[in-house]
Amino acid sequence: EMEESGIAANVITFNAAISACEKGGAWPVALDLLDTLRKRKLTPDGITYNAAISACQKGDEWKATLQILLHDLQQDGLRPDVIGYSVGILACFQGGQYDLMFDLFDRMWKMNLEPDYQAYGVLLHACDVMELHDKEQMLLKSVGCIAGKDPHDREILQEAALVVASMARVIRGEALHPT
Repeated sequence: EMEESGIAANVITFNAAISACEKGGAWPVALDLLDTLRKRKLTPDGITYNAAISACQKGDEWKATLQILLHDLQQDGLRPDVIGYSVGILACFQGGQYDLMFDLFDRMWKMNLEPDYQAYGVLLHACDVMELHDKEQMLLKSVGCIAGKDPHDREILQEAALVVASMARVIRGEALHPT
């Protein structure tokens, strides 16, 4: 349809369309667009994959999220980035795949990628929910300067974990405040 409208079908236009699918909650369409892009012999880039990964995560499709992150992206010669891994961690959390969530965190470090606050927030919340206090302490230590040098920074990180957990509940359609 893009070409019929006079819009060139290239990686940039596909990225915009996949991003729109992410924002609109249309993860199956995002995957169809990714497939169409490949069939047209266009090479997806990091933006393409991160948009598709986010679309799947927002659709509660942790398996599809991990398929793109751990297989498709690398098959095209690209390396997952912090954004992709963080979204993958959130998708695993939403899907109750806690072992996979921590595996992604370990993979990030092995690839010399420093996790962002979203990743730490999700992981710390999972540790709190699952009462994994030793793992929680390990995560706090891996944050470096936030781990304990400044208690205020630790409070900020813990607050971020609560915000991320609240966002996950909203995404799943759960009430924020129990009645």
